[in-house]
Amino acid sequence: MSDSALKSFLAKIKGNESLQRQLLATGSDPIAIARSNGFDIDQATLGRWLVRSIVAVQLFAKTHPNVDKKLLADLSKIFDGDFGI
Repeated sequence: MSDSALKSFLAKIKGNESLQRQLLATGSDPIAIARSNGFDIDQATLGRWLVRSIVAVQLFAKTHPNVDKKLLADLSKIFDGDFGI
């Protein structure tokens, strides 16, 4: 599995509302959905992408002048694994 398969899958998601709904459904399995759409994605590749995305959002939130304290506090909870904000 390569990052290129994940990039291709992400590109497909952007233009496909049905696929977006499937991925946002409670209990959805992104790897199974990707594979059923012909993309060979594994847990390790998805995990690396998620970590890179979280780090990028953290950096943005800490450095962007328009991020207020409440939003930064909410994002900090999410970064710490608390999704019940």
